[in-house]
Amino acid sequence: MGKLKRNKCFIIGFIIALIVGIVFCLSKRTFNVDEPLSYALANAPGGWVIYEPNGWVQKSIFSNFAVMGKPFNYAQVYLNQVYDVHPPLYYYILHTIASLKPGSFSVWYGLGINFISYIFNSCILYFFTKKISKNDILSLLVMLFYVLNSTIISESLLFIRMYQLVSSFVLVMIIAIYHILIDDKCNKIWFVFLFCSILLGGLTHYYFYIILFLACIISTIYLLVKKEYKKLLISAVLVLLAFGINCILFPAVFKHLFASGHGQKAISSISAHHLNIENLLGYVKNFVLGEWMFYGGILILIIAFVKGVRKNKTALLLSASFALSYYMYCFIVSQISNYITSRYIVPMSPVYFAFFAICLYEVFKSKHNIVAYSFLSFLIIINFQSAVKIIHNINTKPSWKFAEENQYKVAVVITEDEYPTYCVNTVFADLRWYLATGITQLSHGFDNEIEKDFILYLQKELDLSITEEYLKRNVSEAISIKKVDNVITSFFNVYYVSVE
Repeated sequence: MGKLKRNKCFIIGFIIALIVGIVFCLSKRTFNVDEPLSYALANAPGGWVIYEPNGWVQKSIFSNFAVMGKPFNYAQVYLNQVYDVHPPLYYYILHTIASLKPGSFSVWYGLGINFISYIFNSCILYFFTKKISKNDILSLLVMLFYVLNSTIISESLLFIRMYQLVSSFVLVMIIAIYHILIDDKCNKIWFVFLFCSILLGGLTHYYFYIILFLACIISTIYLLVKKEYKKLLISAVLVLLAFGINCILFPAVFKHLFASGHGQKAISSISAHHLNIENLLGYVKNFVLGEWMFYGGILILIIAFVKGVRKNKTALLLSASFALSYYMYCFIVSQISNYITSRYIVPMSPVYFAFFAICLYEVFKSKHNIVAYSFLSFLIIINFQSAVKIIHNINTKPSWKFAEENQYKVAVVITEDEYPTYCVNTVFADLRWYLATGITQLSHGFDNEIEKDFILYLQKELDLSITEEYLKRNVSEAISIKKVDNVITSFFNVYYVSVE
């Protein structure tokens, strides 16, 4: 009973994290263009599901997003990643889960990985904050800071890619580094965690190495100033060893970094010595705590850093340093990334939440800490508001469930794009069910093989009345179209078309 009382704040936070994570995962209804690639790269031969942009496609093509061939075929996953631009660990895990039930697909194959990582991060953040601050309320607020953040929910928890997973490895790495730096008699287990997190993080996403680089700069300066050369040597050897093993396990890293389109874009951006203001401002606008806190956060962290130096508070100094490095990470990403998207800054966000909250707490520290608690609570509330609308999706039917109910019909997908593979793939979970799918554009004729009612996926930008005329010309004069209101997708409105 006494243990429950001592951990009541954690139990409250853990229950909230579980409820929020499950409810939002249950509310997922749409796929981004990159999410189908996660399933294809994990399961499909060659890593891509390719078909003609016009004409009829059999459902077996879309079945390749699941494991249709040999299960647990890690050689195939490895080759898929060699010819793509990411390291393979995330895809190994996703393929393993999919291989447990060959031929089937579930959104939970991907969401399950994210959910476990999400809960893991929230728990680690609580206990790490508590160890530094010795404050249960602050630890709970940090936990909720992460759990209820709209960017974390939409771009990490619900986004079926590797960004949520790599954030866990980043969190473990930074916590290990923090303990190595601050503990006089450092437990050897932190060196083990440092090595393992680098090994796994580097095999999950290449942006992990940017964070590692920034952490190494902070650590090297600190250990040199403190003249702790033994720690510095051991840490350096472990970092280089982990990186070397990664290169041996996945030598395609060099091809990806120097020969791929993404890699060459990053190198050219760096070598151009030109500041991409537009991208930088884009990331400021999409900052994980909102645009205004991008600047406000820097100010608070600088004050905390100065306070840490003046009062010789090592924990505060390191907290401010690691939190400030998040801004440098955002800057680097803004200059080398192909797109402006919050998911690229998600990997280091849990670390930022913990250290920023600790710095805020120290800057506004008072007898009852009302200012710090109130400010953090305010940030939690305003950053959760934009995520609430996602929950409304739970009242709608998943489009893939609607497709299952209509699996003995054909589907017609009409797109605006002449090369619609990416947008069509966002409804891959639906198109796995229909007998066949006809793909066309309004500028093309349509090979009519439809004799009965069908399901229409119409790209949202297209005019329904023009589409109806097109279908009457190409299918039948006697049709009626009814929108399916309780089904949503990323790019398409869904209609039931009756052929009389």
